[in-house]
Amino acid sequence: MVSLAVCLRLIGCEMLVILSILASLLDKTSNTRNLVMLGLSILLSVLCIDMVTYVLPNQIAGFIYQSHDEYLHSVVTPPQKQT
Repeated sequence: MVSLAVCLRLIGCEMLVILSILASLLDKTSNTRNLVMLGLSILLSVLCIDMVTYVLPNQIAGFIYQSHDEYLHSVVTPPQKQT
């Protein structure tokens, strides 16, 4: 079974292809082309952000929480088991 995230990425890639084909077919001075290019850039940026957060989750979390001592200690030393 394919996960929801994979389905959304595939739909996003398909929309990217459709919008790029549509943009190439429209006139260069058309307002519709400007809207298509805006949608294309928004979709591309969302897919890039999704890719970065999927590939680098630990580095992003480390960057965000680098000032929190509890997070740094939990990453560096594993929690001790109480007996």
